[in-house]
Amino acid sequence: MSELTEVDRQMEAPAGAQQLTPATIGRFLLGRRTAIQQVASCPNAWRLGFVFVVAAGFAREYDGESLLHEPWHAALPIGASLITSLVLFLMVSFVAFRRGVETVRWGNDYFRFLGLFWMTAPLAWLYAIPVERFMSPGDATAANLWLLGAVAIWRVVLIIRVITVVYNAEKVFDVVAIVMLFSDTVMLIAVFVMPTPIWSIMGGIRLTESERIIADVTCNLKLWGILTLPVWLIGGAFACRTRPAWSLLRGNEIAIAAVSRSSWGIAIASVLIWIPVLPFTQPEQRLRFLVERDLVAGKLEDALRRMSGHPRSDFPPHWDPPPRPGYGMNTPDLYLVMDSLGADENFRPWVRDLYCDKFTNSLNSRKLRYVKPNGESGDIEKIVDLLERNPEAQQAFAEDHRENARRLTQDTEIPQSLRERIRVLADLPDLPLSKSEP
Repeated sequence: MSELTEVDRQMEAPAGAQQLTPATIGRFLLGRRTAIQQVASCPNAWRLGFVFVVAAGFAREYDGESLLHEPWHAALPIGASLITSLVLFLMVSFVAFRRGVETVRWGNDYFRFLGLFWMTAPLAWLYAIPVERFMSPGDATAANLWLLGAVAIWRVVLIIRVITVVYNAEKVFDVVAIVMLFSDTVMLIAVFVMPTPIWSIMGGIRLTESERIIADVTCNLKLWGILTLPVWLIGGAFACRTRPAWSLLRGNEIAIAAVSRSSWGIAIASVLIWIPVLPFTQPEQRLRFLVERDLVAGKLEDALRRMSGHPRSDFPPHWDPPPRPGYGMNTPDLYLVMDSLGADENFRPWVRDLYCDKFTNSLNSRKLRYVKPNGESGDIEKIVDLLERNPEAQQAFAEDHRENARRLTQDTEIPQSLRERIRVLADLPDLPLSKSEP
């Protein structure tokens, strides 16, 4: 507590102190040594960085989540950055201790490290580019992944540079190994925890263009993350050697810097700018939230009628309502949704087309069985009934599942009447009965 009090006592910089200006922040983001030293010497840097992190939260979610119903999405970057910065700080502090740095002063040193960590937040403003509004679903997904990758690489390189400067590390690879061990571990946890469509490929479910891109990227991240992890583990072990020594940059070695008024103005403006933006983007997200809430709760009629009460443009671009079979998210049951749609013409065409596409894309050879390998009855009768009640799905079935339908019409275990219905749905020519049939 005394150390934190010491930080607060330094908040008022003496006359003639250096100024942490917007230009300094720009040079910091480019990894300039003098700018890094100025941020490190500014007791108020973590407070300024906090405002930037808040702004970054809005940049991420202003057109992604309903902040009225789930405001915690905007605060997520704060909690995530507190946890990750603390873990990285502990790792760096351990190596620094091994390298001869005096005992860590937890209040001063962590808050200084947190300020340096949070000052990278302006890079996340790139996420605010609304690529979904002028790109196709696949291109928008690819663009978002490129932005995510660019920001992640930039931040990793910048943090490596920051630690090298602040701890006077002579061998950069030692710092690279520590930061990459941390980054690789965080990335692997993220890709294994977050739902991805990769397993659905093995299930035979047809993925959308966006899902295929995400599946490919996730697979590559897992592969390279696992392959390179031993390299960073070995590098991290070598980084714990006692030589060459590190020396932590202390306040008495550099002049204390104060945040300039212009920097405070830019930080506060980066938050306030969302006040006029949110009224234009959040109505879409609120409507999406209400529909998804009803769908997950099983209120299918209410959800479908709410969707049909609006044109597609009232919802977020490229919105994919649940269920999402490609991700293994099967709530609500797609069969029940199709049953609710039926042939009811009161539902808008875009709603019917959306769910009919989901339904036909979810069909695979395992579902299109009369008898499953374990001897249980398949869903083919239910599927045929739903297809007959939803004309929009019939055409897609005829185009995309013709071979499966042909196989079913030749399966003598299936009653003749059911095979005839399948033949009609798939628009197949009349097939002669097999000799084994009566």
